[in-house]
Amino acid sequence: MKPLFLFSLIFLLASCMAQKTMQIEYIFSQLKSDTIRMGSKVINAEETYWFVKNYTDNAKNDAIIDSFAFKNLGGRHLKNDVYGMLFYLWPNGFEKKETETNKREVENELSETGLIYSYYWEKGKFIGKEKNFVSDQTKFKIERSKNDSLGGNK
Repeated sequence: MKPLFLFSLIFLLASCMAQKTMQIEYIFSQLKSDTIRMGSKVINAEETYWFVKNYTDNAKNDAIIDSFAFKNLGGRHLKNDVYGMLFYLWPNGFEKKETETNKREVENELSETGLIYSYYWEKGKFIGKEKNFVSDQTKFKIERSKNDSLGGNK
């Protein structure tokens, strides 16, 4: 009985140590403005882009991203008519470089990398999030939600 217990304990410790901590890192922000054809009202929008390293699809990591999104608004959702935060899988083999000087290269990486989550606010009010999980980077699983209990309406 003891050897089985010790083996189980060692296996549990090894699996816990093997899990890498998820990290979220800012990439860049992009300001956009558009004019509505009827009435010629200018709509100001901003999107910020984030890489998520060591992401695994589970409730704990999804809760971490949810919490991160609402804690890191920095008032941007109040300054713009529309504000979005987009979270992408960290591309394999990609090393972060100075994003302002290599913005085009980073944008190319984004087009080849899986979008995990996008969050949007309109005139300061949370309007919803969309989960685009890429388990094998060939199929997207999209889930849309409008859930003010996540911390919206701030």
